[in-house]
Amino acid sequence: MPTLELLQNVGPYPASIYLSGLFSLFFTGLVAVYYVFVCLYSFVRR
Repeated sequence: MPTLELLQNVGPYPASIYLSGLFSLFFTGLVAVYYVFVCLYSFVRR
């Protein structure tokens, strides 16, 4: 993947820090989407 090579060449930090940051951001997005979906589902079922 070209994104991994691009991440390894950016900044003084290793790519694992960027990958962990992206993973945490992605996980937070998933939790937010799941929360909104549950709220909408409960509102529709009401």
